[in-house]
Amino acid sequence: MLHDKSCRNTDLHLIFTDDEVKRELSLRGELDSGDAYLNSLLDQLPDRLLASRSDSTVAKYQGYFRRFKQFMIENNKKYSPANSVHISLFLVHLLNSKCSHQVINSFICAIRWHHNLCGFSDPTDDVHVKTLLESSKRVDNILTTSYHGFI
Repeated sequence: MLHDKSCRNTDLHLIFTDDEVKRELSLRGELDSGDAYLNSLLDQLPDRLLASRSDSTVAKYQGYFRRFKQFMIENNKKYSPANSVHISLFLVHLLNSKCSHQVINSFICAIRWHHNLCGFSDPTDDVHVKTLLESSKRVDNILTTSYHGFI
């Protein structure tokens, strides 16, 4: 079932910033600009893909990804597709900010989801990212911070 746009955040298409999906498909040669019907279907693609998760999950992932994107922009790094080393540095930042394991895991899920939706390889499927996630379980973070408190 296609979700009603009114149920979404105002930035429903945050995942597809700057028409990333259209640009990616065009670069792959999978779509010509003259294919009017296919282009109309492509316009529906973000809504159909976002409908794979509940509205609350989409909102959660968008919020976490927006904060990741902000961090990457502030540090002059590419956020989409992201480099696994830069994600690892972001996770160290979160650990230094005393973020809980749950918050760090949510960031990783949001980054993975964004990359999967855009057709990019998953940069979170990296030994350093996985090890830092495991580290977040063991780090002595008695006082943890929600994701709102670190950026």
